[in-house]
This record gives sequence, C-alpha cells and structure tokens, in this order.
Amino acid sequence: MKDIIITIINGLSVMLGVNLEEEIQKKVYKNSKREYKVIDGVLTRVKEFVI
Repeated sequence: MKDIIITIINGLSVMLGVNLEEEIQKKVYKNSKREYKVIDGVLTRVKEFVI
C-alpha cells in the first residue's frame, strides 16, 4: 500500500513541476523551528516559525 501512495505522490509532483525532496526538506526545517510547551497536559505549539 505504501508503494502505491509513494508512486502516486511522486507522479503528481512530477506532473505539477514540484521538487518533492526540496519541499520535504523545507517542511522538516520549518517544523524544527517551532516551539512547544505542555499546557494542561497537552503538548501545544506556542511559537510558529515565520519565514
């Protein structure tokens, strides 16, 4: 099942002219800059990374 999903996403990215690897790297970097705190026992994002 994973292979099918990966193939579909890869095909769509090619059709749309999107560099999938670059977009994933941007997303991982953005997520790494977010700040979280535990508030009332729930992990909550308290600061969003802004480009």
